[in-house]
Amino acid sequence: MIMMMAKCGNHRHPRPVTDADVKKFYERNQVDFEKLVSNVRDGGLVTFFENLAGPEFQIFSSSGAGIRSAIVGSSGREIAGFDGEGRLTLSPSWSRYETAERRIREALARDSIEDLIASAESGVAAVEGFIAERVQNWNGSHPEDLLIDDASHKVPFNVKIEEWIPKMTGGKRIAKGSTNAQHFAEIKKFRDDFGAHIKLHAHAMSSDRFVELVNRFRTGIAGMLIDLHRLFDMSVPSTLIREFYAADALKHRGSS
Repeated sequence: MIMMMAKCGNHRHPRPVTDADVKKFYERNQVDFEKLVSNVRDGGLVTFFENLAGPEFQIFSSSGAGIRSAIVGSSGREIAGFDGEGRLTLSPSWSRYETAERRIREALARDSIEDLIASAESGVAAVEGFIAERVQNWNGSHPEDLLIDDASHKVPFNVKIEEWIPKMTGGKRIAKGSTNAQHFAEIKKFRDDFGAHIKLHAHAMSSDRFVELVNRFRTGIAGMLIDLHRLFDMSVPSTLIREFYAADALKHRGSS
C-alpha cells in the first residue's frame, strides 16, 4: 500500500518511480521505513503520500458578496457551477465510489442485503461514471472524433471497455481476464440481477456468498478504478488504494 500510494497516489510530492526511490525519499526525510510499515499495518496513515481530501468541498462567502464557483473542463468551458455559497464535486465518479464504500461497510455491519445492493449500484456507477468523465474530456479535446453515447445512440459497456478505452489511452486496455475485471463483472451482474431491475419476489443469499460479494468490492470496484486511473496516467485517490489493500471482510465480521 505504501509503495502504490507513493508511486500512484494523489499527493503533491515528486512521484517516485521505483520501490527503492520510495525508501530513499523516506530516508532523506528522516522517516524510519520499517517503523512506518508497522504503523500502517496498525491502521496509521502513509506519511507524506496519503491524501485525505475527498472529491467534494463547500464554498463559503464570509463577506456575503456574490461569487461564482465553477469547474472548468479541458476545453475551457464551464462544466458545473453556482453563484454564492454551495458545494462542488470535482468528480461525481469519485464521489459515487465513496458512497459505495460507505454502503459496503454498512452492509457488513448490519448483515444487510439491501445495503450490499446499494453498494453494488453505486460502485458500478462509479466505474461507468469514470469512463463517462474520460469520454467527456476526450470529446472536449477531439471535436472531430467524438465518442457518442446518448438516448438515440446507446453504446454497450463492453464496447466502451474494448474499443473506447484503447482509443482514448493510445492502445492501453483493461485485461479482460484480470481478477479485478472478473470481479467487477461479477458485481455488475449482481447489481443487474438484484438492484437495477427487481426481477424476483424475494432475495436469498447464503452467509458465505454475502461475505464473498463484500470481499469482491475491494478488487472489483476499488481495484477496477485503480486500473482505470493508471491506464489514463491519472493519480489515484488514496481512499481507493487503502480499500484495495484492506483485509478480507471475513476477518472482521462482527467487529466492524
